[in-house]
Amino acid sequence: MAAVVIVLVGLYLLALSTDKIPLKDAFVDISPDRVSYRLNFYGRAYSLDWSGIAAIHFSDHCVLFDLRGGHQRSLLLTGIESHNKASQVALGLQMAALEHNITVNGVRFNVPGPATGL
Repeated sequence: MAAVVIVLVGLYLLALSTDKIPLKDAFVDISPDRVSYRLNFYGRAYSLDWSGIAAIHFSDHCVLFDLRGGHQRSLLLTGIESHNKASQVALGLQMAALEHNITVNGVRFNVPGPATGL
């Protein structure tokens, strides 16, 4: 029985090393209510409500969320496999932050809502 367990663990590690089982499987969901993300297969999934985010700071490699309770959460863009996808995620987060009137890199933009009654 122990030999079977050792063989299975060995096969699993071999599959990981040959990328048969991908571990870098980033997931980012930007919805009108929240931002949800997980950077790798075994990583923790985070879900942040837009109402709980006070500010967002963007850099080339990281997105830092300042939460209203004084805490911070980071999203490492380097954890996303493709540089193209990481750029799209950063741009999507910037656009969503502007729509929710959240401070971006220390600057607050007051984006007017859609015009009604026209």
